[in-house]
Amino acid sequence: MKLIATIRKNSGVTYHRIEKPLQKLKEQGHDITILDNPSQITDKTFEGVTHFLASRFFPVKNVRAFSEEMKKRGIKTILDNDDHWEIPKDNPAHKKYEAGIKQMVVASMLLADEVWVTQKELAKITKPINRNVKIVPNAIDSTDPMWVDHEAPAEELKFGYIGGVSHLI
Repeated sequence: MKLIATIRKNSGVTYHRIEKPLQKLKEQGHDITILDNPSQITDKTFEGVTHFLASRFFPVKNVRAFSEEMKKRGIKTILDNDDHWEIPKDNPAHKKYEAGIKQMVVASMLLADEVWVTQKELAKITKPINRNVKIVPNAIDSTDPMWVDHEAPAEELKFGYIGGVSHLI
């Protein structure tokens, strides 16, 4: 198996769901290439490739043509989608999604050979679009320095919350 994955740099989603897990597999000797810039993709990129993995949507202008080309080459396409494609109006990404991203997500899910989601509820709403849905949980690498205990002495107990700008508390 030879896999190519595309990621978005500085994205917690692709870091924990694609980049870090695939880096671990690569360290174990698996043939994996991780691209952080879709413009790096050329015809030569796909030589010998058996699987192509992307997050949220395939990073191409024409998803149908891309899907047909992958099928012609015998390359299985996998789409990792960790969230619903219908974005609430109060979400900072709402306008971008309505301007085309939502359609790219749905088209990518529809044409992918396999769709990975984070949990059962998301699988249930994805199955009408693509019946080949797999639940792949998030992969936190507890050996990453960001997860190592950081002592912060305090007289009282403190809690913190870290999330994206669209995460509700």
